[in-house]
Amino acid sequence: MKLCIWDAIPILPKRKGIDAYDILLGKHPLPVFESWKEARTFAETVYADPEKLNRLQTECLTWWDAYLERLQSDLSEFIEHGRAEAFKDRIKLRFEHMTPSKLGRFRELAAHQNLDQLKARIQFRVMKYWRRLRGDKSDATWSLDADRSDET
Repeated sequence: MKLCIWDAIPILPKRKGIDAYDILLGKHPLPVFESWKEARTFAETVYADPEKLNRLQTECLTWWDAYLERLQSDLSEFIEHGRAEAFKDRIKLRFEHMTPSKLGRFRELAAHQNLDQLKARIQFRVMKYWRRLRGDKSDATWSLDADRSDET
């Protein structure tokens, strides 16, 4: 698999404090720079030396191919372990503190959604209960406009 159809070499910004790309990708040959000026100087230097450019492209492509193979293998292994319920006890421990109460569920929901999303959820629930009270057996839809057109 190619890194890019034009054999481009990605350049990465250097983060202050933590090297996120080393953590995410492991040891890699991709050039990392603190500034665009530094990246431009590097690109001009490498572009002027075709041998150096070809070596870097080859190194990046070779690394990328190996990275993808390793990633595919790791993901396959993870999925197989998950299917065998190898993580069941750890997951249970991780989430055992969460209460199954409606208030606890709402608190968790509110932590991950903005006000508009919560408003839409409340409207959806109200519509669902209203339909149930009217004896309507059809499933409620997330489209508020569709419901309004039904009532006219």
